[in-house]
Amino acid sequence: AAWLTVPGGPVFSLTLQPHAPGALPGPCCPAPLFCGSASKQVLACTLSDPGRPASSPSAPALRLVAGGYTGWVRTLAVLGPWLFSASCNFLLQHDTRLDPITHTATQELFKGDILAMAADPDSHAIFVGTADGCIHGFSINKTGGLSPLAQVAGAHSSRVTGLAVCGAQLYSVGLD
Repeated sequence: AAWLTVPGGPVFSLTLQPHAPGALPGPCCPAPLFCGSASKQVLACTLSDPGRPASSPSAPALRLVAGGYTGWVRTLAVLGPWLFSASCNFLLQHDTRLDPITHTATQELFKGDILAMAADPDSHAIFVGTADGCIHGFSINKTGGLSPLAQVAGAHSSRVTGLAVCGAQLYSVGLD
């Protein structure tokens, strides 16, 4: 296990940007690791050598990727070049192909803080679960535009705390 100290912690969310199937992080293809924190920021570091402990003197430093959120960054997901982050009832989209990583879109949900997120690379969709028990889906077009897919009101009687996609199935867990 590697220990990574994140300024402005605690950290509420963590995601690794995946590579092409079968590719492992290494000197030729570094893997960005994103952290969502209580300091209302998303921070990132590049993991280029999974064998080197993060606490070593040459470990990569965390850099600010996005800030100015309205609350804690509770959940993150990556789908292709898009980093999605959520704070309160806002879903933010960032383009990781740009340097610096650039905010490209925001979706505001009517109510319910976003607590969980899952990306589906097969259908190019992102799903979010909220504190009011709803699940929302958004499709992502080739240029990164988001369009509402569906909303399942009352998917849970309480908070949706986790989402996962496997094949054509979306799985959810909640406090109920």
